[in-house]
Amino acid sequence: MNIYGKVAIITNKLQEANIKKSGKNKYAGYNYFELGDIVPHINKLTLEYQVMIQFTFTKDRALMRIINIEEPSEVLEYESPMAEIALKGAHGIQNLGALETYSRRYLLMSAFNIVEHDYFDAVQGREETEKKQLISEIRKMCRERAVDDESKKSLLERFPSLKRIEELDILTLKKLKSNI
Repeated sequence: MNIYGKVAIITNKLQEANIKKSGKNKYAGYNYFELGDIVPHINKLTLEYQVMIQFTFTKDRALMRIINIEEPSEVLEYESPMAEIALKGAHGIQNLGALETYSRRYLLMSAFNIVEHDYFDAVQGREETEKKQLISEIRKMCRERAVDDESKKSLLERFPSLKRIEELDILTLKKLKSNI
């Protein structure tokens, strides 16, 4: 069987495996696949269907090759640009390890069509709602504290960001609210 047939079968069998997501994003409220959730299933199937997966990382890109062991000239390649990562309190080598782990996971998910909840869809509506709520609360607090024109002027001088409040991110809005 050629490499395309093998990858198609592996993809199908991975979908049938009903793999459980063990990763939890508490902020956005969703679960995701960790590398440890999918690699054991992939390893079993690649052994069964005689394909090998090889990763290569350079400064600029992550490359994954799926090689047909029975016909090594048959190779599928998947690549992704590298991005910066800076984990809190991590050393350079730990950041590099995290970057390679993320890259491996995303390349495997791409190659075997493993579908996962989209973070951006999950938080987009929630962030907009939270932002509108914060802006409303800040404006209300300002109205309550600024009873005359001089008080309003003083608030704008103390917090110039109030003039462009819609442009602020949620973290800045929370800081602003706590300082009013």
